[in-house]
Amino acid sequence: MSNNYYQFERESENSQAKLFCFHYAGGSPFAYVTWPKYISVNIDVYPMMLAGRNLRADEKFSDTLENAASEFAEMIAKSGGKRIFLTGHSMGGMIAYYTAYLLRTRYNMPVEKVFITASLPDLGQPLLEEFGSIHDMNDETFCNMLMEFGAIDERILKIKEFRTQFVPIIRADFAIIEKYKPDPLKKLDVPLAVYFGSEDRIVRKDNIILWRDYTSGEVTVKECSGGHFFINNCAEEICSDINRCI
Repeated sequence: MSNNYYQFERESENSQAKLFCFHYAGGSPFAYVTWPKYISVNIDVYPMMLAGRNLRADEKFSDTLENAASEFAEMIAKSGGKRIFLTGHSMGGMIAYYTAYLLRTRYNMPVEKVFITASLPDLGQPLLEEFGSIHDMNDETFCNMLMEFGAIDERILKIKEFRTQFVPIIRADFAIIEKYKPDPLKKLDVPLAVYFGSEDRIVRKDNIILWRDYTSGEVTVKECSGGHFFINNCAEEICSDINRCI
């Protein structure tokens, strides 16, 4: 299975399941580049790619989260044949949830479990409360917000191409987060494993439990050490939980 929706993958004819991974805002499939060494060989790994970057650089950015999820659901539905698991970080967690919903309601394709890291059903609301609307920010203010959020550090601002090539991508992703409004009536029937960082200012223990309103399945909550991007340090732990599903 190969197309521009992912830049690298690990798959085997003898595997039992497929894991589709959705990256955070401004990111790429390389957010999951280390995962294949932690994920069981019984699980194929597909780090997915939104439009407008890498192999999909010639495509227009997704204008809504629903449209992005719709693309992914259609592609996954065509792959068929094995047990399906989804995971996503931050914006990717919202996409994973909505993709799972579309797979069930549009394609009658079950998802066994969704692993959501550093995400909320409505991630845009706490971001808006904490930092304000990105539409009101010039590039300098926007980059300062990204540093405060922990998405970038000051060194990356010295890269000549950052503001011209990467800021538009990050802005486009934050725009779909801000625009998206979740509907608790669009409820999953699968278990969710949700993770939050101990030092995350946006996704916390008191608000991550809101995921319970979006599935009739069991929701487990786990705290990881770190801020919003704890995924960079806790990949092995999360992958171990995924492996236990097989």
